[in-house]
Amino acid sequence: MKPIIKKLALWAAAIPLLLSCLSGCSTQTASQSPDSSGGSYSSLVLAETDTTVTVRDAEGEKVLNKFPQRVVCLYNSILDLWYLSGGEAVARVAGDGELPPAAASLPEVGSMSSVGLEQVVAFEPDLVLLTATLEGQREIAGGLKENNIPYLLCDLREDPFGSFGRYSYLFSRVNGLDGHYQENIAPVIQRCLELTEKTKALVSQPTVAVLFSAPKYVRAETELSQTGQMVHMLGAENILAPDEAPSDGSVRVDLSFEVLLARDPDYILVATMGDEEKCRETFEQTLSANPAWAELSAVRENRMFYLPKEYFLNKPNQRYYEAFSYLAGLLYPDLQL
Repeated sequence: MKPIIKKLALWAAAIPLLLSCLSGCSTQTASQSPDSSGGSYSSLVLAETDTTVTVRDAEGEKVLNKFPQRVVCLYNSILDLWYLSGGEAVARVAGDGELPPAAASLPEVGSMSSVGLEQVVAFEPDLVLLTATLEGQREIAGGLKENNIPYLLCDLREDPFGSFGRYSYLFSRVNGLDGHYQENIAPVIQRCLELTEKTKALVSQPTVAVLFSAPKYVRAETELSQTGQMVHMLGAENILAPDEAPSDGSVRVDLSFEVLLARDPDYILVATMGDEEKCRETFEQTLSANPAWAELSAVRENRMFYLPKEYFLNKPNQRYYEAFSYLAGLLYPDLQL
């Protein structure tokens, strides 16, 4: 591989600070489990009793009752984690991706970006699972609070791989399943970490452009994104550094063709969202139609790949090892997995 090109700073931005630990617990402190970033997968679980769990979500500290029976989930990747962690639900939002089979026939309460509070309240939920990434769902959280309906505002954006472990641990505790995390989730995480340690130990590491193509635009992803984090954990170098992420917390940035050409990555990886044919058309019109496209090393040497959505658009969750293995096979073709 060619030497890593020195990074050019395009934006000055601060990486969002982690939520500080909240103090004060009168109940039993939760046990700790190591995660990939040196913290603990139980960091969202502050304390618990036989009937309650004190948790930290995107809003702060709250107490939830264990064993909820009428759960409404407004984000399907969270729903998938909930079912992986022994839970069940009575309603969900529309969408076919990331659905656990047992939840496929559940009644719908709208789309993840358009849900009415009345639709949710009608199910008389004892717990609502929402995402903090969508403004509409944050607004619904306010309505749930006014109606005294328990809810959990989840944020899986920061450290996506770590969030898989932390939220599956949290959900297991809420469902009162003591050994579920260690038996079903921890082995997946361990296999992923063993693979990434193996690839990081290799002498030659590639540079990578992680691109995201939607029907109307193409952007570049930093290593703070889901795919970008996986590339980084495997030891490869994203051509965009974390400090080049916008200050609003977005993990994607506009990237000119000139910058892509200057940094000339060894690999170009493209995740798509929406109609894949339209995404490819947009990608071709935006980048590959440029006469200088053929000058890129990744293009000349056939190292440009479209990534499967089940791993790199949807959250792979229990399939994380498959996703890591897929990437490792692209970036380190001589590696024996």
